Amino acid sequence: MDWALDVVMSVLTAVGGPPGTAAASVLYEFARRPEWQRRLADELGAVNPATFRTAPPSAAPVTHRFVKEVLHRWSPPLLLVRRSTVPFDLGKTRLAPGDRYLLSPHMMHRDGRVRNGPDLFDPDRILPGASHGPADRTCYVPFGWAPKKCVGANVAIVQLMALCHLLCTRYRLAVHRPDEATMALRFAPAPEKLRGRPALNGRLRTSFES
Repeated sequence: MDWALDVVMSVLTAVGGPPGTAAASVLYEFARRPEWQRRLADELGAVNPATFRTAPPSAAPVTHRFVKEVLHRWSPPLLLVRRSTVPFDLGKTRLAPGDRYLLSPHMMHRDGRVRNGPDLFDPDRILPGASHGPADRTCYVPFGWAPKKCVGANVAIVQLMALCHLLCTRYRLAVHRPDEATMALRFAPAPEKLRGRPALNGRLRTSFES
């Protein structure tokens, strides 16, 4: 019963929070980085829609890198709780079976020992020879660690890329003073002072504010 409860709570948490915060983080970075808006618009405006639907990462590699970098900077949730099943040493700390401990994708992604230039927004870091390339590729964990890694990881990447596609082709995002927007770290990253309106075919739609 404990195992079943843990699984159900994990699913409810995943459905209720991270997808929305990940999408909000994409909007946040998209609004604040006009140079990447242009790169994504150039790529997604030229891509064949059928090809994009079939294999988004291959059809739009720049957009794929952009989404992965957003998740590198703003991984929801910030903290994960795990329970030790076997005893093991962590230097001065020893965990016994049953002990609980915290893991933080956010802190790992900001650790200069495993991530070169961790505070820089650089979607091109995964390209061969990039100056801010990953020091350790195994430390990119926006969807958590096995065996409880999010089962919807691949779907999430595709959905976030589809959001970028809409922002670059069907809609236009008009954000008021994007440089004033900030990111609050709560249960998950949450944009603040992000105010704007999406335009559809030249007509402004309902405004948004976070």
